[in-house]
Amino acid sequence: MFAYARTLSTWQPFLDAYSRKMISCAVSVDLDTFLTLVALKTAMAQRRSGSHVIHYSVRGVQYASNEYMGELKNYGFLVSMACIGNPYENAMMESFFKTLKHEEVNLCEYEIFRTW
Repeated sequence: MFAYARTLSTWQPFLDAYSRKMISCAVSVDLDTFLTLVALKTAMAQRRSGSHVIHYSVRGVQYASNEYMGELKNYGFLVSMACIGNPYENAMMESFFKTLKHEEVNLCEYEIFRTW
């Protein structure tokens, strides 16, 4: 599952819906396809998944890009995206971000950084 937290930098976690654990997280100044690819590849390095994996995300352009969709296809993932305007479909990720913001983001100051 994918979504993002907006601070002065962008956090891109990758959650396993079955175990309810975060298996990777990428952080960048930009919210783009590169950031989502880093999170995906890091997650795949952590967990070697077999076929029949469902990749669920919101309808952001970074998830719908040809490059990202091609990488999902290379891994053999089935793709599922949220319906437009239905926040309840992504409830698990929203709950994760509520906890993250409450326990971390709102308590800290973050500096802008750039990775090249």
